Amino acid sequence: MDQKFFASCVQGAENILLGECVDLGLRGVEKRSGGAVFQGPFSDGMRAALWLRTAHRVFLSLKTFACTTPEELYDGVHALDWEELIRPEQTLAVDAVGMTPKLKNTVFTAQRTKDAVVDRIREKAGRRPDVDPKKPDVAIFVHLTGGRARVSLDVSGQSLHRRGYRSVQVEAPLKESLAATILRWTEWDMKRPLIDPMCGGGTLAIEAALWSQNRPPGLHQRHAFLKWPSCTDEHKEQWRELCAEGLAGIRRENLPRIRAADWNRKTLDAAKKNAKTAGVASNIQFLAEDFLNAPPCTEPAVIVTNPPYGHRVGGNRKQIESFFRRLGQTIREYKDCDVFVLSGNADLHNLSGMRYDTKIKLMNGSIPCELLYYRP
Repeated sequence: MDQKFFASCVQGAENILLGECVDLGLRGVEKRSGGAVFQGPFSDGMRAALWLRTAHRVFLSLKTFACTTPEELYDGVHALDWEELIRPEQTLAVDAVGMTPKLKNTVFTAQRTKDAVVDRIREKAGRRPDVDPKKPDVAIFVHLTGGRARVSLDVSGQSLHRRGYRSVQVEAPLKESLAATILRWTEWDMKRPLIDPMCGGGTLAIEAALWSQNRPPGLHQRHAFLKWPSCTDEHKEQWRELCAEGLAGIRRENLPRIRAADWNRKTLDAAKKNAKTAGVASNIQFLAEDFLNAPPCTEPAVIVTNPPYGHRVGGNRKQIESFFRRLGQTIREYKDCDVFVLSGNADLHNLSGMRYDTKIKLMNGSIPCELLYYRP
């Protein structure tokens, strides 16, 4: 029987995620605000959790119902067969977004949802599950919009951007799913070299290497659905088969050249360690060099980078302005390269003097950003 799923993503990346869902062969894919919906057997939800690179989370939709008041919320949630979805000895957590005129506080919405769930399970099983907000066995999500409530389960139980390779942290790291989104938008053909000249913790280069090797991004996560009572032995066998197929399909030869550089040796060492944890260190050339002083690339390549801005640049306002002017001068020297820059400060980036060809708006955490493309 087909089920409905919702994959969430960075705000502004809905079309990119939609394209990835289509490429994965998911059915009934449609764009929604903040993500894309698809439908199919539960194995499709597992496949999405294993393979989607640009998604934050994949949700299994349980029910959508009219909801404008706390009473309608409680009754609608309580009507679900929670005793078949959560065992009394398991833990749960509830997250809520959106509001109605009488449900304006998301904390209260989550609390009422939790009450309805545990009351139902206590009535049916004689005891109730506990709440664990950090590592729940079952993560419940409630979305209020347009006078309706959508109740879902988080298939993985945690954000899919957590690939498990970030062994060393750096300042203001780029989320893995956002890096994958940026890479897909570049339409990199994997024939030309890909270069990140200000790589920081190396996320863009590592994601490029994982993508080029066709490594399943969700392979090493502990997915919540495996603990669900509704996850049958057949589902678990399907999951093992999906993982085995993913491992068998990893490319190990004729891989594209990927280069990551940074002037900060400590940051570069972190990038190297993260790449080693990800299993792609041998596929990335790491260089300790300053992009602003390094000789320009002499062959056609794809340059993609997230330059520092604000306090990450360091120095006073004049030094920061000087950095961005020199950045623009440097980019202009890469005459045969497609250049993509994630800009988190439009005013500062305007100082570069560069005129982009096209752009998309993305959210980097709470920071509104623009991904700019400079045609050679």
